[in-house]
Amino acid sequence: MRLSHSAVETLKQCSLKYKLHYIDKMRSRRMSSALVFGVSLDLALNVLLETRDLEKSTAAFKVEWDKFKGDSLVDYYKSDLVPELVPDDVAESDRNWYSLSVKGPLMIESYHTNILPRIKLVKGLQERIALHGHDEQGNQTEDSITGIIDFIADVEMEDGTVVTAIIDNKSASKLYPKNAVMTKEQTALYSM
Repeated sequence: MRLSHSAVETLKQCSLKYKLHYIDKMRSRRMSSALVFGVSLDLALNVLLETRDLEKSTAAFKVEWDKFKGDSLVDYYKSDLVPELVPDDVAESDRNWYSLSVKGPLMIESYHTNILPRIKLVKGLQERIALHGHDEQGNQTEDSITGIIDFIADVEMEDGTVVTAIIDNKSASKLYPKNAVMTKEQTALYSM
């Protein structure tokens, strides 16, 4: 059996949800703003890592994010809206989208300024991984857990040393704890 981290998480949440989504292929047309914003940001960061060009990266975000303006199938969260970022003349139905359309380039600019200078060499982008199961004799089975790593790079640490790191970009509203690689299943999987 082949499972992704997302499939495992869905199965843990609800076996019926897993069956409907992964076996019966019945999928909601609704999308969360976190998903579509994350995809748009991920695309932009890939451009930034490939080119180191802030303008190209921001333009890539804008092209992808603009696809969702006015999309009634996107569900927004209260935390998406920062009222100070949205002019008064923006329609109520577009305020969350607009707020995120401002947040995205700000996040990309911060990444460009604070993270990118520490990335010395990108060794791989959007790398597929698979952890294979083994039977009692140690032979590899067809069972696997799969995933996609955002990127692998040589990164300069605060003390000046350079290490090869597996990096999973996150646009969550809260910082992950320093030991998240050990406590979050997805990052632990990727580190293996």
